[in-house]
Amino acid sequence: MKFYLSSYKLGNEIEKLKSLVSKNKNKLGYIPNALDFSKADPEEKTKHIESDMNDLKAIGFDVELLDLRDYFGR
Repeated sequence: MKFYLSSYKLGNEIEKLKSLVSKNKNKLGYIPNALDFSKADPEEKTKHIESDMNDLKAIGFDVELLDLRDYFGR
């Protein structure tokens, strides 16, 4: 398992991100910031997640959203 962490959008190392996966295996798990500490507007948060996922798809990834809160207690 490899991780690419960015504090904003896709960051400035897109080529490094693309190099983490082989040409034949482009599946990527996207874990957004949960923003549990804030009172972020749910609609804005959804737009942000969709935007990030669309950016990842645009550079060739098959993106799956992973919400770590779905795994608490397992």
